[in-house]
Amino acid sequence: MSVCEHPGFKASVEVGRLTDGAGNVHAFTADVRVECAVCGLPFEFMGMPEGLSPSVPTRSVDGLEARLPIQPQLRSELLGPLWPSPRRGSPVLVHRND
Repeated sequence: MSVCEHPGFKASVEVGRLTDGAGNVHAFTADVRVECAVCGLPFEFMGMPEGLSPSVPTRSVDGLEARLPIQPQLRSELLGPLWPSPRRGSPVLVHRND
């Protein structure tokens, strides 16, 4: 039996909404899974705490799913490539090629 060197990958992303008891959306997440395209072995995400958070990247208890906080792009054409991040209050530099 040969050992797979994982030459290719398959990834899936599901976008979710974090809501309160009344159904109001407070945050969005991108839940990511990655596996080898050849042997199907799932990859584990490392360096993140387990759980679910609207502001911090986390992973599932088994480590097979990354749960990444996301938000709609808030950039304004009037502000140009530098604008404040609403989550952290610090500027974010964006490089554009257009």
